[in-house]
Amino acid sequence: KDPAAFHHYISKLWQEQITPTKLQETFQTFIDQKIDLSGVAKAEPTFDKATSINDDGLLVLEGHYADAPSNIAFRLKYVYEKPAWKLFGIKVNVDPSGATPGKVPSESEAATLVKDSLLTFNDAVQAKDFSGFHEAIADVWKAQVTPEKLATIFQSFIEQEINLAPIKDMTPKFDKPPALNDDGVLVLQGSYLTRASRLRFDLGYMFQEPEWKLVKVNVDVDPIKKEEESDAKSDEE
Repeated sequence: KDPAAFHHYISKLWQEQITPTKLQETFQTFIDQKIDLSGVAKAEPTFDKATSINDDGLLVLEGHYADAPSNIAFRLKYVYEKPAWKLFGIKVNVDPSGATPGKVPSESEAATLVKDSLLTFNDAVQAKDFSGFHEAIADVWKAQVTPEKLATIFQSFIEQEINLAPIKDMTPKFDKPPALNDDGVLVLQGSYLTRASRLRFDLGYMFQEPEWKLVKVNVDVDPIKKEEESDAKSDEE
């Protein structure tokens, strides 16, 4: 219940970006659930992908421990700091049943997830207060940003008095089916076409038992062109 030693172990680059306190906040769910990974000491990992160095020069190790007491899936990133590779990122999923955590939602489930996230975001914009939105996001993002910082990031939405409420009774159109990226983040991209504007979204989620939690939100709202008005009207009907 003390990440000080772990913080000392990780790369200097990561140490500069995160404090022991933030580490504890990020992985508090492991502490609360009393998760114990010591079973890997007598088990051998199975690598799901070949060891590789990504475009950022980071060594990526991805796999699982099927023979440990719990099914443990991991994705670790390392940065080279002479004379060794040092940990720069860690993602771990532990499932006692052996099932795959965070099953990719169906398109209808994803549509509900997107709508709930965007309306919660909209509530924050309308209230000019991101405290409630901050509470709803994933712990890993919550540890990196404050409600005040979120308000600063999305200040343009507040100043332009953007209101996403019209999407309440609409169904989003996805650019591609819901899928996990290489970091295990659920990526949902698409748009809503309302009578007045086209709303494009790019949202990212991480599975935080028992549900998907937001870790990224990009929203663009553009006035609709006149030739698209009839299409927008049809969508609403």
